[in-house]
Amino acid sequence: MTAIANMTSYYATRRLTGERIPLTESINRLKANGFTHIDLNLCGMAREGGILTGDDWRETAIAAREEADRIGVRFVQSHTPFYPGRVVDPAKPEYNAFMAEMTMRSAEINHICGVPVTVLHPMHTYGCSRENTEAHLEGNRQYYGPLMDKLGEYGICAAFENMISPANFGATTTDLIAITDYFADRDVGVCWDTGHGQLRHPDQCWAIAQMKGRIRGVHIHDNWGKTDDHLLPFLGMIEWERVMPALREAGYQGDLVLEVKHASMDDSLKDASTAWTAKVTTRLLELFHSDI
Repeated sequence: MTAIANMTSYYATRRLTGERIPLTESINRLKANGFTHIDLNLCGMAREGGILTGDDWRETAIAAREEADRIGVRFVQSHTPFYPGRVVDPAKPEYNAFMAEMTMRSAEINHICGVPVTVLHPMHTYGCSRENTEAHLEGNRQYYGPLMDKLGEYGICAAFENMISPANFGATTTDLIAITDYFADRDVGVCWDTGHGQLRHPDQCWAIAQMKGRIRGVHIHDNWGKTDDHLLPFLGMIEWERVMPALREAGYQGDLVLEVKHASMDDSLKDASTAWTAKVTTRLLELFHSDI
C-alpha cells in the first residue's frame, strides 16, 4: 500500500553548529512525527566527514537497521552518493577514488538496511556533447557497472533520476528510456523527481506518461518553475491534482518519497514542522488514488 515517506536528511545537522544528528535519532524523530516509511539519504557520503564515511560505517548502518526494526519503521528507498556535477573530473584522482569507494560502500549499507530501491544520478561523460548518447551510456556503465553488479547480487533496484540541465545527459525522457534499456539485463528503472520535471518539461504529466512501466522511485517536492526550490507540496506551482494520478497511470506502485528542504531549520522547530508535513501530504495520497 502506497504511503508517504520522508528522508533521514530531515534530521541531518543542527542549525549553526553543524553538529551531526545520529542516524538512529533521525529515524526515531521521523517515526515520532508521523513517518514509518523512510528514505535513507546517503548523499552526505560524497563529502569527506559525511554520514557513514568513517571507519565505523558498518556499525552505524547495523545500528540504524536494528533501531528501525525495533520501532517499526522501514527503509523504502535511498539516494546513492552522487558525483558533484555528474561529470567525473580526471584531474581529481584522489577524490575519484574516494567516490568509487563510497559508491560501493553505499550498496553494502543499502543491503544492511534492507533498502529495495536506490536512486542514481545519470552521469555525463567528460568532454562529450549531450547528443552523444552512446558515449554517455558507456560512461555510465564504467562508472556504475561495479555498483550495479553488487546491487543485483543484493536484489536492489537502481533507479536513474530525471535531471534538469538540458546541457547534460539524463534530462530528457529519451535519455531515461535509453539508459534503462541499456541496462535491461539488470533490475533498473527511473526515479521521477517532480521538482525537476516541473523545471524541465512544459507538461510533466506528458513526460511521466512516457515513463510508463519504468518508474520505480520518486522524489516529491514543489517549486515555482524557476529554481529547484524543494518546497513542500502545495507551496509551489505544481498541479498535484494532475501529477499524482499521472504517476499512478504510469504504473508507479511505490511510496511517495518527499525530498523537501528542512535540514537548515532550527532544531526546536523540526519536530513540529515534520508533524505538519506528515499531515499536509496525506492529501497527496488522496490525489494519487483519485481520478481527478
